[in-house]
Amino acid sequence: MNFKNTVQLVNKMLTDNKEWISRFTNYADEILMNLQAHVDGRSRFQEPTQFTFHTAISNLKETGVLRYDIRFFGQSVATIKIKKGDVVISTSKKDSNNLKYFGVDIPLRDDKWSGGKARRFRKEFKDCREEKGRSPEHKMEAMLLSEFKRTDRSTKSLCNIQPVLLAKCFFQMATPLKASSKEISYSNTKGGIDILSRVRHKDNSTRLCVMELKDEYTKSEPPEKVMQQAVAYATFIANLLRSDSGDKWYQIFGFKGSTPENLTIDVAIVMPSPANGMFEDFNKERIEVLDNTFIELYALYFNEKDKFFGGDSFGFIGSLKDAMMK
Repeated sequence: MNFKNTVQLVNKMLTDNKEWISRFTNYADEILMNLQAHVDGRSRFQEPTQFTFHTAISNLKETGVLRYDIRFFGQSVATIKIKKGDVVISTSKKDSNNLKYFGVDIPLRDDKWSGGKARRFRKEFKDCREEKGRSPEHKMEAMLLSEFKRTDRSTKSLCNIQPVLLAKCFFQMATPLKASSKEISYSNTKGGIDILSRVRHKDNSTRLCVMELKDEYTKSEPPEKVMQQAVAYATFIANLLRSDSGDKWYQIFGFKGSTPENLTIDVAIVMPSPANGMFEDFNKERIEVLDNTFIELYALYFNEKDKFFGGDSFGFIGSLKDAMMK
């Protein structure tokens, strides 16, 4: 597959549809203006190991009420809100799915996070061993995010990688593209990047990495097709970092200073190891997206070893791991 064609296609879409420039400039300004309030709010409650906590660009626009999405194996099960200084939890519109998928029947309506009902809710999920959920891919994404976030090298399966966080929460970076269908298209409804991370290479450089995840290795979505989606999203990120708000986004993504004059973004597919042993590694193909702005293509394959939070672990192989600092 010629990924240069994908880069050219997305570049043309972004040139023909320039509304994204002002939109993402506004996003960056709102995030930076409100970020500290959401960080302070996040410090008001602990993160039980059975859950992951998520936010979104839309959440960071708010300051009157701070919101944090609670997920269990990637599925939203409750919302924490900080209202007038109180930390409360609600399961509104999530009760039926909590019961259906996890057997948890504890409706909460702005109950205090420190209260007895909320404690019972947390314990039910801590003891839960029903892990099917609605989306196996979301479950796998949550498990990988938790793995990547670890800081203890003795328990971390893949060192020198950290997910990009907002307000100390996981988030899915929005794009103005729809790349998960048969054709890549410009979309105001936005498509999200599965995992955005920072990766340290053997030369001690740290790069932004756009990761496209699949929970299965299938004929309908082979590595080349998955990579095409990732390349489309990475091409947008390259354009974003070269836009007028690029330095702000570079800071939001966890880097210091201005966007470097010469920039390389990693692009990686993240998939289970193929049963046939045929690994596509993309040979670190390097493509120029814009002047002095490149993407490099990698693969990261995993084997799941243990399925439960607090003890989940993976084995990793692939060209991305080979390129990373040990």
